[in-house]
Amino acid sequence: RKLRDLGFESVLQTGEAALPWQNSLRGGEVRRGVMLNLNGPQLGSRTFSVNSTPISDAKGVSRGALTTFDDVTHIEKKNKELQ
Repeated sequence: RKLRDLGFESVLQTGEAALPWQNSLRGGEVRRGVMLNLNGPQLGSRTFSVNSTPISDAKGVSRGALTTFDDVTHIEKKNKELQ
């Protein structure tokens, strides 16, 4: 399966349609701390803080994107309990 088919959804309604790694691949943007939800039958709803940075060769040609996913579900649950 492709990453785009996993069903990530933005946590905040920013109006941005592209996912962080898409911004890095298409526009060369570095994205940090983008909050995304992933809903699945095995793990339920999970919240991730996502960072993405473009990878370029010596000539500046885009070769991909390095993307990290930090599961912050437990932090989000605690924040909601405190509210």
